[in-house]
Amino acid sequence: MRRRVAFWSVLALLFFCMAAPFVLAHRVTVFAVDEGGEVYTESSFGGKRPVKMGTLRVKDADGTVLLTGTTDKKGIFIFTRPRPVALTVEVDAGIGHKGVWTLAATEGAGPKGVVQQTPVDRAAKGSAGIEWQRLEATVDAAVTRAMFRLEKRQRFQDIIGGIGYIVGLCGLMAWMKSRRKTP
Repeated sequence: MRRRVAFWSVLALLFFCMAAPFVLAHRVTVFAVDEGGEVYTESSFGGKRPVKMGTLRVKDADGTVLLTGTTDKKGIFIFTRPRPVALTVEVDAGIGHKGVWTLAATEGAGPKGVVQQTPVDRAAKGSAGIEWQRLEATVDAAVTRAMFRLEKRQRFQDIIGGIGYIVGLCGLMAWMKSRRKTP
């Protein structure tokens, strides 16, 4: 009787471990960046599959819906920031698949291409006539987009980790089988 309970317990554990990657594959990843009043959002499922025609809601800190829209075929939605307050961007991809991103109140506030002033004077133009604030905002947005795209990719170490789990479970089953008493 104990062996039967142990067998079914291990089988149930194995089933839940095998089902976990499929559940995570339907997670919605949301990315949003404010580029001087224009908010760029990109939504996707666990991998490179975009959320097509997903419902996007923009809320303030009180939970009041300020804006509602629909993502395009690439999972992108662009809107003008309604107010310079902290925003929560929610994407509903249907059947309970949701993702959230929070934008700070100071992120991207101000006119297009201008970020908040820091104690260091960055308004001065360099020898090439570059506006340092605009350059900083552009680089910040580009780096944030690149980090989001890297996060979406399936990494080699994730694959090796999954194989390690499978080998470990097979080893556990072999050990349990070897401990059986022969009749």
